[in-house]
Amino acid sequence: MLIITIDTSMPPGNTVLGVIGCAQIAPVTDYRLIQTGLKGRTVETELQGYSRWTEPAVGLLARMLSRVEGDVIEHPFSEQFCCKLHIGRCLENGRVIEQIDGRIGGGMLYLDVSDSLSRRAVKAPVRGAYRSLNALVEHATRLAAWDADHEPPIPESLTTVPIRQDPGDGYAYVLEADIPPHPRAHIADRKVGGTQPKPGAYFAHEWLAFIGAY
Repeated sequence: MLIITIDTSMPPGNTVLGVIGCAQIAPVTDYRLIQTGLKGRTVETELQGYSRWTEPAVGLLARMLSRVEGDVIEHPFSEQFCCKLHIGRCLENGRVIEQIDGRIGGGMLYLDVSDSLSRRAVKAPVRGAYRSLNALVEHATRLAAWDADHEPPIPESLTTVPIRQDPGDGYAYVLEADIPPHPRAHIADRKVGGTQPKPGAYFAHEWLAFIGAY
């Protein structure tokens, strides 16, 4: 489960923007975003058939915000606006896994995007007048995830990564080079398994456990 919080330079200040949970741990699964507005109105949004681990969590959030029907949290925006968006896992003591620091000034949106492995800057024109906090965050997360204000197709499931068989010892493995960049960085960061079958490879059973295949 992911908890999205936002800290803004104007009301509502620090608040929970929403909670995202998945239907099951599997390479492809359905997600639900639950948001509660300042007046107590709750909106639930579903995203079906999403491929886990294929992109940063901001990509998942951007896809879900684009599907929200109606605005839960509405605010006017001044010309100068600053906010921090935190995406954390509630099962890991609220640890922040991704963060966006954003500000608006001079008709531009400036973002610092970071996670446990990297940090980068993004700059883009503001997208007209943001009618709500959701609209601003949706735009920011699109830029943070894809460096563009459009939504690409959902990536292929990580089950398409080929599983190879060692001709000598017979063990199954996946090559690090076959793993897409985002999950490749995170499986290496988690140091899955105590040993590797060979340099630049992971045992197949550890890879399948990582992507939630069993």
